[in-house]
Amino acid sequence: METCNNADVPVNKVTSCLEINVLRYLQRTKGFMLVYGHGDLLELIEFTDSDLAQDVDERKSIGGYIFKLSGAAVSWKSAKLTIVSISTMEAEFIACFEGMKQAVWLRNLIIDMKLVDSVKRPIKMSRNGILIFSTYLLEKVLSTEVAMAFSSGSNNAENWGKPLIRLYSLRTLSKMKGNRVFPRSTLVGVDENSSKKMMNNGNGHYAMQRRGLREKEESGKARELRGLEERGEYGIPVTIDVDRNSRKPNNLKNEEFLISGKKCSPHGTNIKVLAQQKIFDVTKYGGIGDGITDNVKAFTDAWTVACQNNGGGVVLFPPGVYLLSPLVLNGKCKGPIGVQIEGTLLARVEKEYSVDIDHWITFKYVDNFVINGGGSLNGQGPSAWPYNDCKKNPHCKRLPCSLRLDYVTNARIDHITSINSKNLHIGLFASHDITISSINISAPANSPNTDGIHLGLSQNIQILDAAIATGDDCISFGTGTNNVNISGVHCGPGHGISIGSLGKIVGDNVSFVDIRNCTFFGTQNGVRIKTWAPSEPGLVSHITFEQIQVDQVKNPVIIDQQYCPSRICDPEVYSRVQIEEVRFSNIWGTSITQNVVNLKCSKATPCQKIGLNDINLTYSGREGPAQSTCSNADVRISGRQNPPACKGKDKALG
Repeated sequence: METCNNADVPVNKVTSCLEINVLRYLQRTKGFMLVYGHGDLLELIEFTDSDLAQDVDERKSIGGYIFKLSGAAVSWKSAKLTIVSISTMEAEFIACFEGMKQAVWLRNLIIDMKLVDSVKRPIKMSRNGILIFSTYLLEKVLSTEVAMAFSSGSNNAENWGKPLIRLYSLRTLSKMKGNRVFPRSTLVGVDENSSKKMMNNGNGHYAMQRRGLREKEESGKARELRGLEERGEYGIPVTIDVDRNSRKPNNLKNEEFLISGKKCSPHGTNIKVLAQQKIFDVTKYGGIGDGITDNVKAFTDAWTVACQNNGGGVVLFPPGVYLLSPLVLNGKCKGPIGVQIEGTLLARVEKEYSVDIDHWITFKYVDNFVINGGGSLNGQGPSAWPYNDCKKNPHCKRLPCSLRLDYVTNARIDHITSINSKNLHIGLFASHDITISSINISAPANSPNTDGIHLGLSQNIQILDAAIATGDDCISFGTGTNNVNISGVHCGPGHGISIGSLGKIVGDNVSFVDIRNCTFFGTQNGVRIKTWAPSEPGLVSHITFEQIQVDQVKNPVIIDQQYCPSRICDPEVYSRVQIEEVRFSNIWGTSITQNVVNLKCSKATPCQKIGLNDINLTYSGREGPAQSTCSNADVRISGRQNPPACKGKDKALG
């Protein structure tokens, strides 16, 4: 629970900290909504799960459930069980019993609302063995009010019995298939009373106010999601669908309808346009998707009009191939703005558009911004890669980044593909509060400097559920990048996820970074921190690499403070970047080199408080078993260590 501060909130002797925090929570989350998906069947499915004796004070288990109606969450709960369980099976059984009671109540509610005559879908369990049923459970199963089955795949409630750090909060929400979370500021003109009048008991999409989530903000990076409220509430509908057969607005295409004021396909929940915002189709401004005609003027004109439109707008690229010269689009718009790419944007290949220019598509000074649509950006990189000679030419020419966001705030990029960038695929500079999710990035393994996502001078960044295959770092960190959460990234081929290179400028720093639940296949590195030598003073601190799987990776875990890609550096000069408070936890898989953990720190500024926890990395080459090496590092060891961890300066253990 947050600490109440009398300087912040006037608290009398009666008012408790809890009451103040509830009010803070309500104020902070009043603008959030869940958007619900479409389906021809009204299915109520429950997932339940429980841990075993997680509460260290009372040794009680934490159990939870989540209900999904037509594919989206409507009710959930995570709470400490009321009695002590002596086995995992017993804890699961109690969680199942609690979930069964809620299932019966919800079933009766749906019938009472006369939405359908009955509801009968399975309650899915996460484990393999609850074989004993209470009389109550058996009665409900035999009466066919509910059906019970074991979940063979991903259990949506698996995190309900675990404490969640903030990194997992969005990932947990993403398991509520069929929903998205949006600030109300992107839902223009939604009125609860008028939308209730529109309500239709037929096929429906419902936007629900998000309830039951309470975030705990702690000092520094330790931001936890405290769990869900005791009662799972579904909220109230604030807007509703329009029947696509009889009441479809004229401006919607076939098989599309409104969802929370947004236009969507009935086969999915990929939000395409912002609520009640005007669509600015580039083809109405002279755009031609033939792959030959340059569309830079059409894009610029459509953007300008959308940006200056009261209430904002969405620039639409319908299906087609749109040739596009480099351009910079500025913000300071009069409302939320988006770019919806349903076709392919194609970069030009002429040298004047490919060499000695740092961008292809750049957005500057934009707030409340969305890029999505399911389309792609093709940078046509092979036209520029032969000009990349930076490894041997210190005066090499600039090459364009495919998508740049400079000074952008409160933005989301999702459901797009970036192919064959000439340089970086996506670059964030001096931006904050950005979420990048459900994207695909690809370039050949030998394509130079085609980093997937590069972050510089940016804060509060989320990168979730991305597939990245490049010729350089899948994700790279430049100086001034703080408060970053990365989860669900599949990297390979490429150079892994790298913090750095740092040390070129005085004061280079990266801090408070969480990288979790990522996989690496055939990459040069897994998780890496790299600094130049010699270097200016700098700082890397509070970095977590956790739940990392590597498969045939060259350097699974590496700190390299002698980074020297040109191989002509002086080994007797050292980095002055301080690396501290770094944790490598639960990292497993296979390496193609013997040295699976390599902590090569600086003699000038030795690494401090480097944690190795539960490392299980194997090597099957001719040199012998895997080994761990470290130099100039203060290493803290816990859990399993395979190979045995190095413990101090200049020491290797095999």
